[in-house]
Amino acid sequence: MFGRVAWRDREPDIRQAFWISRNGLAASVGLSRRQLERLFNEKAGMSPGQAYNKIKMERAKKLLMQTSSPMIEIALDVGFGDASHFTRCFKRVWGQTPTQVRASVREILCERPSRDDRIRPFANFPQ
Repeated sequence: MFGRVAWRDREPDIRQAFWISRNGLAASVGLSRRQLERLFNEKAGMSPGQAYNKIKMERAKKLLMQTSSPMIEIALDVGFGDASHFTRCFKRVWGQTPTQVRASVREILCERPSRDDRIRPFANFPQ
């Protein structure tokens, strides 16, 4: 399946993509940190930190739904130091724990129609 090494071969590490300080980012575009934060908030409707957390949570949800990687591995891959902090943040954003999200995906993928739910091509055909 898609393990830690496999997805890194396809996509850059999220921590490396954002491994720049707010001061460094502001300096690279010729603004002060506060000017950058104000402008970012005006245009994006959130702070740079909130945007970064949103990206991490979206990436975590994608990994939970598409891989069978252990929870701690996903937590570390998206920049959390431990699984419990990751779980609390994930639940605050998505309203469900990572385990619940993964279980619901498995349930959907494994769900088969019952006998009564099967398509009957001539069920409404007048006889």
